[in-house]
Amino acid sequence: MEAIELLRNPIEDCHAWLEATMSDVTPEQAHWRPPGLANPIAAVYAHVIVGADVGVNTILNGRPPLIHSQWGGTAAGACPLAAAWCWPKVAKAA
Repeated sequence: MEAIELLRNPIEDCHAWLEATMSDVTPEQAHWRPPGLANPIAAVYAHVIVGADVGVNTILNGRPPLIHSQWGGTAAGACPLAAAWCWPKVAKAA
């Protein structure tokens, strides 16, 4: 088994868990700004997706991350969770 195959299942499992966790979050909940230093759920989600993009595409595949190409260079382009949950974008590109 190749190294990439050893990493694929745990990465897919992590993202399945993330998507299951996010499945019932409404846009209002995702964008709610909690008091203090906490971030909105959408900001944390975008951070995770962009991190996965960099990890999968740059480190594992040796390609530019989608955030610098297809997503227009912004986290908003990556995660219009703004509009919709975006792991499928990362998964299709990997």
